[in-house]
Amino acid sequence: AQFIANRIRDDVAAHRFEEVPWQVTISIGVAGLAGDESLEALVDRADKHLYVAKRSGRNRVAGF
Repeated sequence: AQFIANRIRDDVAAHRFEEVPWQVTISIGVAGLAGDESLEALVDRADKHLYVAKRSGRNRVAGF
């Protein structure tokens, strides 16, 4: 999942959006489903990883 997230992040950073006068980048939080974890708990962990990625300098992938 992190490999795919990094490919998506790289592709977005490399793309030039004609309507946007600056470079677009994204940060992604990745989490894997653990045992009998609820969907809500999974999304919450992914969200926490997203904010770790943003605090680490943005345009990053964080997780697991």
